[in-house]
Amino acid sequence: MFKMDTSKKTILVVDDDKSILRTFTRILQKSGYEIEVAETGKEAMEKAEGRHYDLALVDIRLPDMDGTELLAKLKKQLQKSSNGAQTRERTFAANGENKKGGMLKRVVFLLLVIAAIAAIRFSDATQYLEQEKLSQLIQGYGALAPLIYMLVYTVAPSLFLPGLPLTIAGGILFGPFWGVVYTITSATLGACLAFLISRYIARDWVEKKLKSPRWKQLDQGVEKHGWKIVAFTRLIPLFPFNLLNYAFGLTRINFLSYAATTFICMLPACIAFIVFSSSLLDLIKGRVSPAFLVGLGLVVLVSLIPLFYQRYKAKKGLTDPL
Repeated sequence: MFKMDTSKKTILVVDDDKSILRTFTRILQKSGYEIEVAETGKEAMEKAEGRHYDLALVDIRLPDMDGTELLAKLKKQLQKSSNGAQTRERTFAANGENKKGGMLKRVVFLLLVIAAIAAIRFSDATQYLEQEKLSQLIQGYGALAPLIYMLVYTVAPSLFLPGLPLTIAGGILFGPFWGVVYTITSATLGACLAFLISRYIARDWVEKKLKSPRWKQLDQGVEKHGWKIVAFTRLIPLFPFNLLNYAFGLTRINFLSYAATTFICMLPACIAFIVFSSSLLDLIKGRVSPAFLVGLGLVVLVSLIPLFYQRYKAKKGLTDPL
């Protein structure tokens, strides 16, 4: 992060998750800051050329480079454009924080859900969110409703669309059982579709996009550990999910091993968020159901997997496979 003596406070926020960008933008703009956003390191560098920022908030995991690499480049560019002006840098890129990125985003999402529930409660819009009415609406479409949902979810990863909102919608629309069935099936199909596109259709394009050393480490990890790397990266969010699907298509991992491991290791988070979201309508109406408490507990448990892994690794003296 960088600070300079300027009267106008401008912050650059860099994150490949659009929901995170929107959240930071709303919060910081309300505090009187001017905000600029970027989704990749390249875009951030282009925006930083010829201008100064009082603060840079950078995600540690970007599609085209590490956050620490971007910080170093921004600092170098800032010093050059400022003719040697003084800068101060504070690094938040400790090794353990790479694993905490996914947990942070899940916590932010839960806070957004709570805010949305409060807004709906105070706006008296609960009359439009009756579970019975939604069930009747879904049943009116017959088999078409789950098919449309699954089709949208299947193509979402290939189009770099966030999957979490679709997961929440699945829990609300189809309930805890069928919501899990439809969601985990389509999420696995979506991950496999991106994998196959990368391996057989757009290999050259994907290779040009994934030039960061961390993606090379992924390839080397798969070469050495095989399906265990798929399991590790599904449970410990080291890389952006949608890009990860494409990246695995460039490796030598067997497709069936990739598909089966993806299904199994995505299932815990899928169950957690579906059970949690299936009870949101009751919560909006002021009823705290057992399903909500179970779902909330599961979401917290899944979000703490990286922390449990770090403690286990430290206790056993292990090193990351990547």
